[in-house]
Amino acid sequence: MNSSNVDVSKYPYWRNRIMWSMLSGYAVFYFIRKNMSVANPLIREEFGIGKEDMGAALGIAAIAYGISKFLSGILADTFSARYVMSAGLLLSAMVSFMLGFASEGSSAFFGLSITGFFAIFWTVNNIFQGMGQPPCSRLLTQWFSPSEIGKQWGIWNMSHHLGAAGILFFGGYMVVYFETWRVVFFAPAVFAFLFALFLMNRLRDQPEDVGLPPIEEYQQIKEHHEIEQTNELKETPREIFVKYILTNKLIWLVSLVNLFIYIVRIGILDWAPSFLKESRGLSIMESAITTSSFEIAGIVGAIAAGWLSDTVFSGRRGRVSVIFMTLLVVSVLAILYVPSNNPYLMSATLFAVGFFVHGPMLLVAVAAADFATKKAAATAVGLTGLFGYIGAFLANYGTGYISEHWGWDYVIYFYLASALIGTLLLLLTWNSRSPVLDNIHS
Repeated sequence: MNSSNVDVSKYPYWRNRIMWSMLSGYAVFYFIRKNMSVANPLIREEFGIGKEDMGAALGIAAIAYGISKFLSGILADTFSARYVMSAGLLLSAMVSFMLGFASEGSSAFFGLSITGFFAIFWTVNNIFQGMGQPPCSRLLTQWFSPSEIGKQWGIWNMSHHLGAAGILFFGGYMVVYFETWRVVFFAPAVFAFLFALFLMNRLRDQPEDVGLPPIEEYQQIKEHHEIEQTNELKETPREIFVKYILTNKLIWLVSLVNLFIYIVRIGILDWAPSFLKESRGLSIMESAITTSSFEIAGIVGAIAAGWLSDTVFSGRRGRVSVIFMTLLVVSVLAILYVPSNNPYLMSATLFAVGFFVHGPMLLVAVAAADFATKKAAATAVGLTGLFGYIGAFLANYGTGYISEHWGWDYVIYFYLASALIGTLLLLLTWNSRSPVLDNIHS
């Protein structure tokens, strides 16, 4: 395609449109995913479901989510990121709406216990939820070049923080106002259903779909554009999967790293309130507010890591990740030395942990997309997600077991060891970056 024959002045409009559609769309995915966090204690209270049973149901759903992310990545790469994402949001909204009708009668209609009803329907919801992130990974690599994608990915990454914060805040308000947990399934589901239709209208899979040249040509990466164009004519989806995923050692390496990153991230996110209450003497309110600093820091840390990897380290995501992970080790260790009944110092410490863990979490996905190129970016990021949610399962099971048998200090050692292993593995990616950037600078 000759870029002189097209009007590239429309590129900024379309890139902004795609970015804000992805960002808002993935935030809405969280409206019908984290709504369970709001409803969980009320559901257990109403139906007499034990923590262990509900935890098992949520754990199964988390594994299903990880598998779905991987398979959805393959779908987005070979079919259409636009339709996969939109369909995932629409179908998840329908399941969320059905969950609002949960009762002893509805579960009996399906021949299930009430716990089984929630387990099955929440697992199905998580399968559709897994159709959210991989399409965004595909769209980011189609509309933004490797030299700028770290910054852009950092901006998009705000979506899950904003979505989670939004449903936790407004969901809590709705439960109090309407005096029922069911509203946090009904209201977000209706909104998400309508937003899925809007998303389908706003998204486009690639610049060529609207008469624009590929991103390589727009960014004046002529050499790589020619290579991509030739390869695309020859390689089948199976050949792309084998070459860029199955036999790509760097993809498997960063996926394994993500497992250890998620042990720290999910461990802190899900268990910090319990740790602070039981081990550091904080009230439930103090524990919740203190833990919120961890999530807030994630927005800043991800943007900072993406910007640094693009502008200072010329696309070498591993170098930024090693620096962040080293400081994460120090920050996790510092948790052990924060005095009891000191929410302010603990908030600062958890802010540091959140900042340094969310940076590498972002860059693992960006690096996977770099190493797989835009041909298999969604599949690669989906694979890192699968490993990440294996790590999430290990974090939840490991934290519960260790805290029960050896105490909370050993839980922190568990997170510390995970951060250290992740750091050492990332050293193996120190000089690695996107082959596109290597071609430019060679």
